[in-house]
Formats: sequence, structure tokens, C-alpha cells
Amino acid sequence: MTLATLPVPLGRDQLAEAAQVLGRAFVGDPPMAYCFPDAQERARQLPIFFATMLRHGLARGQVWTTPGAVQGVAIWFPPAAPAMTEADLGAAGFAQVAKTWGVAPFERMMTILLGMEACHLDLPTEAHWHLSFLGVAPEAQGTGMCGRCSRAPMRPVTPATSIPCWPAMSRSTNASGSRSSPSMRWCRTTFGYGRCGERRSRGSGPPTERGTVTNGVRTMAHAQIAVRPAGTLNHRERADVIALCESVFAEDLSGFFAALGESWHVLVRCDDALIGHACWIARQFQVGDGPLLPTAYIKAVAVHPDRQGQGWGTLVLRHVAEAIGAYALGALLTHRPEFYTRLGWAQWRGPTALRTATGLLPTPDKHPLIVRTPRTPPLDLAALLTAEWRANEPW
Repeated sequence: MTLATLPVPLGRDQLAEAAQVLGRAFVGDPPMAYCFPDAQERARQLPIFFATMLRHGLARGQVWTTPGAVQGVAIWFPPAAPAMTEADLGAAGFAQVAKTWGVAPFERMMTILLGMEACHLDLPTEAHWHLSFLGVAPEAQGTGMCGRCSRAPMRPVTPATSIPCWPAMSRSTNASGSRSSPSMRWCRTTFGYGRCGERRSRGSGPPTERGTVTNGVRTMAHAQIAVRPAGTLNHRERADVIALCESVFAEDLSGFFAALGESWHVLVRCDDALIGHACWIARQFQVGDGPLLPTAYIKAVAVHPDRQGQGWGTLVLRHVAEAIGAYALGALLTHRPEFYTRLGWAQWRGPTALRTATGLLPTPDKHPLIVRTPRTPPLDLAALLTAEWRANEPW
């Protein structure tokens, strides 16, 4: 690698140019298509998003590019980099993204980012550099540009400190100059591309070890566990979810996905059969007159009748708890509170109500269970708990 081809730090005066390059590099990525199904609108809106990520990268990490004209961009974050705070979001310009994109696309992107943060639980625990975004202009793909940008912090940092670097790409071949569209880790970990690894079966019950993670699907003994947004589930996968839930709840759930809206799903498969499921939607709970708490509201926790009593429900809920770590709270309603309380959930003891356009609507018979996350503030479980009104199913 010559000095002329070594990556260089991105200058702040190159931010707009770099945002355009990343926008063109990611225009074909499924997560971006999920946010903007229309290709022309996607191409127009993506640079706005990437400008915010570049500002955050310049402020909290390292951004590397090619000498001269920007042809490739890599956004790296160092070991122990802090999570984005509200101040970081404001400084990066996320408010402008929300205003420009509109409600629906922005909520889809935030759903993906929350899932992306949950997927980071599967990253190594030792100190490492994290490659958040890596993009190469379409006309420069296949020239090795991707590999040069992805190795940027390794050159000045890793040899001296022995700190590993973990690329965040959808395919390992990107680093060798493949023409496949460069992407980030959640394009792989969220959407389940590629073949998952295999482990030898150890019996009928769920395994106790963490297992292996390949292409976003965690394989534990003979079980495969994936966390997916509803928008990426195909017809067969949706049908599997509905069939499983109907077998457990004994009711017609043909309109399940339409009523649910934007949601995330934990799917547990054994021998390619769906045997466990849970999902959540984003809600806003409020304790007393405190701030609104982004809440993962869990629904449809189901284990196939032939598999109940073997620990699969515990496995499902453990993965739910891992996946909702970016929310301030997890919550659900159930007729079996004892099953959840033994796993660390707590019953809300105080009064509850729904926030409507005309005021609070008391719901004295509703006492959800809640589970704390790393972002849960101190809670008074005897205080008033309110949630926003939902037309299809208020609680």
C-alpha cells in the first residue's frame, strides 16, 4: 500500500461530500429500503442521515477517507466509546433528520438503530474498535477501496496497542474488494442473511450456553434464535408466527400483523420449525408527572404446546431482555405473573391510566409487569403509571 493510497482523516469541510458518497453506497441496502421503499426518495434522503452519523463520528470517534476526492468512508469508534446521549443526538442533527424525513421513515430508522444496539450484545466483550459504517462510491467498488478504508485505525493504533478491530460489514468479502454493496453489521445481524452455523443437538430442551452467532442468527445446540423487525419477515415467516400464536392462544389472529404495526420479533426455531416467539412495539409510559419513558411493550409470548415446560419460554424472554436494552423500560400484561416474576419482572402496584385527547382514562383492572433495563431510572412501583391510548388495544 503506497502513501498515495493510504486512508486519511476526513476533514470537516468534506462532510457534505462524504455524506453523498455514503448515501450512494447504501442506497441498495435492505434496511434503507425499509425506511424509504421509493428508490428516488431514498437517494435524496440518505445523505441527510449520513451527515448526522459523520458529525457524531468526527466528535466521538474517527472518520477515514481517501486522499483527494472522497471515494470511500469509514466511521470508527474506539474502545469504551460512550453511547449516544441526547446532547450527542442534538449536536449531530437528528432533530433535523426527523423533521425532514417525516414520522414514518424516522420511526423505522430509530427502530432499526435500537435493534442495532441490541445486536451489539453479540460483539466480543474485550476492548475493540468498532467499524460502524463503511461505504464506497459505486464507481470505486471492486478496486480494493473498501479494504483500505476498513483498515484505517489498524495502521496507527492496533500494532502498538494490540487492540482488535471488529469490522461492521454485511459480508466479509467486502474487505477484499468485492462489488457487493458495503453495509454495516446490522444488515447482517438484523436481517439474517447467509447460512447460520450448526451445533450438535443435545436433547429436547433449550441449551444453557450462549452458543454461536453467524449472520445474525444465534445457534444454541439445535435452536436458532433471531431478532427481526416485522418489515423484514416474509410471507412464510409471518404465517409461522400466526400459526404458532393461534395454537397457543386459541383465537383467530389473521389480523395480527396489521393490528400490531411497527414491531420487533424474537423467533426461536428448532429443526426449521418455529417453536417460540415474542414481539414488542414501541410505546411511551409515564410514571406520575415524570418524563416519558421509551418502553418496549411485549406481546404474543408463545411457545408451541408440545415444547412447553422445557425452558423455551425462559429462553425467549432472556433474548427479549437482551434485545430491549436500549429502551428505558420493558412491560407486558399477562394472566401468569408468577412465570415472569421469577425471571426478574415486577408487578406494577400503583394505579394505571391511559392518556387520551380528553384526559386520563383510569384502568383500575390493568397492572402490567415491568422489567428494568440498563436505562431504567429509579421507579416508584406504587405511583400512577400511564400509557398512550391505542385504538386497537389500549393496553
